[in-house]
Formats: sequence, C-alpha cells, structure tokens
Amino acid sequence: MNSSWSSFRNLSILAPFLLLVGQGCGSTSPGAADAAVTDIAQSDAAAQDDVQAPKDGGAQPDAGGEMDAGGEMDAGGEADAGGGADAGAMNADWGFRPMPNGFAFENYGNSITADMMMTTAMNLSPVEMRRIFGPQVCEGANATGDCVLVPQAQQWMERENAGMNGGHCEGMALVASHFYTGLLSPMNFGAPSTFGLPLTNNAALQREVALWFVSQSTIPNLERADLTPRQVVSELARELARGTAYRGTILGLYTSPGRGNGHAVSPYAVRYTSPTTAEISVYDNNYPNEERAVSVDLAANTFRYVTSTNPMEMPLTYAGDATTFTLTLNDIEPRLTFPHMCTFCGDAQMMTGGGNRGSVRVALSGEGDLAIADSMGRVTGTSATGAMMNGIPGASVTNVRSNFRDNPEPIYTVPREGTLTITLDGSRISTATDSELLITGQGFSLGVEDLSLDPMQRDTITFRSDAPDITYRASGAETPTLVLAFQTAGADYLIELRSGAFTDGQNVRLAVDLNTQRVRVSFEGSTSAPSFEFYMERVTETGAVSFNHAGVSSSAASVLQFSYADWTGNGSTLRMEVDADGNGSVDRMEDLADEN
Repeated sequence: MNSSWSSFRNLSILAPFLLLVGQGCGSTSPGAADAAVTDIAQSDAAAQDDVQAPKDGGAQPDAGGEMDAGGEMDAGGEADAGGGADAGAMNADWGFRPMPNGFAFENYGNSITADMMMTTAMNLSPVEMRRIFGPQVCEGANATGDCVLVPQAQQWMERENAGMNGGHCEGMALVASHFYTGLLSPMNFGAPSTFGLPLTNNAALQREVALWFVSQSTIPNLERADLTPRQVVSELARELARGTAYRGTILGLYTSPGRGNGHAVSPYAVRYTSPTTAEISVYDNNYPNEERAVSVDLAANTFRYVTSTNPMEMPLTYAGDATTFTLTLNDIEPRLTFPHMCTFCGDAQMMTGGGNRGSVRVALSGEGDLAIADSMGRVTGTSATGAMMNGIPGASVTNVRSNFRDNPEPIYTVPREGTLTITLDGSRISTATDSELLITGQGFSLGVEDLSLDPMQRDTITFRSDAPDITYRASGAETPTLVLAFQTAGADYLIELRSGAFTDGQNVRLAVDLNTQRVRVSFEGSTSAPSFEFYMERVTETGAVSFNHAGVSSSAASVLQFSYADWTGNGSTLRMEVDADGNGSVDRMEDLADEN
C-alpha cells in the first residue's frame, strides 16, 4: 500500500467533545420529548462545529467542504475525476457504536417473543398522534387531557400500526440516534444506556419507536434519493465529522430501483480502505452488537451490503451503482420540529367543490401492487412487472423502510383533482395475501379492508376527489369492508359497509353528501347486490356512540340513503330511504333497528 495513503487514512478526526455523549439530557422524558426536540432543532441552526484535522502536516481542511488556501479538500471531499478517493479524503467517525449505543434486542414486528411468551407490540396511541400532529387530531382540538381521535386520524393510526408488522427498523435507528446525541435519555425508558434497555414490558419505548418510525412519511421529500454511492460516501464523511452536533441520518437500502425490501441502518463512520474503496460502518438493528459495513467501490461508483453472514440464514444482498439510486440518505434533523403537517385534518365540507384541494395519500398494507390513474390516463404506481411509474404531474412516491425481509408498497401522494382509479394487482404474488387500502385527504379517509388478494387477481377502486366517495369492483370472490370517515364542523362520523360475499364483477359504491347529510350506497353496474352490514359511529369530545344493523339487502338497481345526522344515538333507529330503480326519487322508507 502507498505509504502516503496509509498515513492520511489512519488520521483520526474524532474531536474530544464526542466523549460528552449522553450529557445534558436527563430532564428529557417521553411525555415532554416533543418540546425538547423542537427546542434542540431550533437551536441547532446557531451551532456549527468545525472539526479540523491536519493532513500530513499541511493545510487544515474545514468541515464545511471548502478547500483551504493550500488547496486541500476536507473530509467530505468528492472522489476525483478518475473515480478514486480525492487526495484530501479522510476517515470520519461519529463516535457511535452498536454497543453501547445500539439496542441489545433485534428489530421486531407487531409480536414480541421473550421467555417463550408472545406479547403484542405497543405502537401509536392518541398520545403519540397528538405529539406528531398537534391537538387538531383530537375531538375539540384538546391540547391536554384525554384525546379522542377524529375518525380519519384513528383510521390513519390503525393503518400505520398495522404496517409496522413488517418491522420497526426506521424507528429503532432514529431512537438510538436520539439517545446518542442527547435528544432523549435512556434513563427515562428504563436503563442508563441504550444497550441496557429491555423491549418486553416497555410500552414507553415501544411507543417512542413507533412515533419515530412514521416520521419517514410525515415529512415530505425527506429522502435524498438522487445520490450516487460515491456521493453518499462524500456527504456522510462531511456530516459525521461534525460529531454530535450532527443529529445523524438514516442510510436507506433497497434491492431494486423504486421499491425493494426497504431497510434502514444507522451509519456512524466512513473509512477509506484504499484509494478506490471505502466502507460505511453501520448499526443494523437486525444484528445487535455487530459492527457491519456497506462496501463502496469508488472507482466503479457501486456499493454492496450483505445482510447475513450466518450460513444457516438465507442472505439478502443490496447492491447498486450510479444509476440505481438504491443507497439513500434520510436526515433526522428535518423531523425534529413538531407538529408535523396533518394532511387529513380539517372540515371535509370546506374541501369539497371546485378549486385546488391539496392532495390525497394512498397507502397499501399487505402484498400486491398499486397503480393510480387520473382522468387523463396518466399513471403513478407499480407496474405488473414491478417497475416504478410516476406519470401524474405533482405526484410523489415515498418508499417505506421496515425490515430487509419486508417489501412494502410505497406511499403515493397525488393531487386531489378529478376522479382517480386504483388497480390493486396480484400478478406478482405467489399465494393469497390479506390487503387493506387507505386513502386520506383533508377532512376525510376512505378505505377498503378485509381483502384477500389472489395471484393474478386485479381489483379496481375508484374515488372522487371532490367528496368522500369510493367504488370497489371485485374481480374474484371477496368479502370487503368499505370504510368512510369524515370530519365536520359539528360531530364527526365513521361509516363501515361490511359486505357479504362478492362475486367477480360486482360493484359497491359508498359516498356521503355533506350538504344533505346522507350516506349513499349503490351497486352501479352490477347484476346483483350482496347483502351487507351497516355500521356507524358518531364521534365527539365525550367519545363515540354507534349504530349497527346486519342483513341490509336490496336489488342491484337500488340506491339506499341513510340520514346519519338525524340519528338520535345509541339504541335508536336509523332512517333508510330506498330508491328502488335509481331514478332519484324515494320509493319507500325503512327504520332500521340498532342491533348493538
């Protein structure tokens, strides 16, 4: 090895202040963490640490990436035109280590097994929802005391909690970083060090992990997904040299462009092992107490990371080059100021009609591929071959990182304009899978639950963006539940249409007219209509009252309307208006008994 390379490669840029990790955070508690995070994020803008190190007795590079008067490059220097490391490139080390700064337990789903016992993980609750989005997610906008979630916030929370069954890697990586930088204190969660914290019977820690897990999708455009492997090394070296003044980042790994086994690891050092190679040292929470590394070929501009070194375990290899963008950076600092924007909060009636109404968010739990088409036929989503498409102007795609064994569909955000048609495609699955779809917009949510998607099955969901209105068309035998939640200036409502057996080609439409205060159910385009169960909740500050009636039936030509605002509460009947031939006039009325 070239002696001059060896000399500068082994220079340490660790600053003495890294030894102070963990101080100054003893007053931070889970209940007050959001305030502490906001304060730290605001103060960071004024605190810039320049970590300087001499290079072979020559010029002093600064931490900001600029050349000094001697023409030398700092720790974040780009690779040179020949593809190797620049002559000024230096190792960078944040000071973090998997032990004691990582967790002693591995990444987990929604079930936790310990001592031959299985428990259910505690994820988001109304407490965390209020921390993330502020009091607007609570009925009455309660800033303190009990929080009764508005119905669409409850639906959003339940979907996010279900999605964590694939793993909590993003949340674990973030919380470990917060403990390291002093943003949170492990003492407030049960131990003096991160490595000493238990997972079982530690609801506070589990809920904190869940809160930070969902931050990957509540901050728009968070992921820097346009960097080459060489640029990732350069950016990391520059930032890690700042020490704990740098709040850290998440290294995103994907097996294929756009979507593929998204995984999150914590990078803590960059080491140049030769003039043309570098290693990114990472804490991978699937492997507690292991120092692992992503290898980067600077000359070829490629990377490689193998998840398993255990011969008894099937390894998964992440690899990419300058064109795949499958190695990404996801900074922590933008997530630190609460509340985050709530895209589903507000009065649904204020968002109906013409004009710009923001966007809608489309998320799938379970397997299958989504493709969203607008009224002009432009498509955003995943094709039947797995290729990512983004043809709708103004649409965005957010990848989800949960576990290297999980392969979730991205979250799509599309402009709230016109009618959108979603295809749920089972072409790429090999066995039947349970799936759920949730669409959220300002003041409402629409969902399709209890789907069993078979291989090659293609179901269609159509929804209007100017009002809460969803139509589901089955392409096989199904028993779906359509869910509609909406917020008004008065009470808020959750409506569920729990269908009986659907057959291929049957349609069901669930919509609400906010002006007439009626829920509308129809079976347009069907040759027959399945029976269904009608469930409704009215939600206020004091809680929820509910109505339930099973065995509602009609003909395929009928339109049924339910006067939700006239219902007087638990135990009372609900008026149903029947338009037998769908011509717009009511032919008869029935008072349905509450079967709760």
